[in-house]
Amino acid sequence: MSFTPEELAEMAAADAEIEASFRLEPEDLIRSARFDRMARFDALPPEKRKVAAQQKAWYEANREKVAAQRKAYREANREKYNAYMREYMRKRREEKGH
Repeated sequence: MSFTPEELAEMAAADAEIEASFRLEPEDLIRSARFDRMARFDALPPEKRKVAAQQKAWYEANREKVAAQRKAYREANREKYNAYMREYMRKRREEKGH
């Protein structure tokens, strides 16, 4: 099926109108990320799904311990960590074209 030039122009105008008013809310982004994680998990083979579930359960049970270890590492290696983060952020800005 092919569209006439008038139909194409009408569709383009409708798309532009939708794009002009469309805004994703933070809740939409969070929901989308959650669905993406669920889809990736569901796509795993059963043995990897089991391991992923075990790792998630361990992390949830040890969240404070992990946070304390990460904080201690950052404080003990402040210069190394800051240099890494500066480089990471520079690369991200370049990727986004800023």
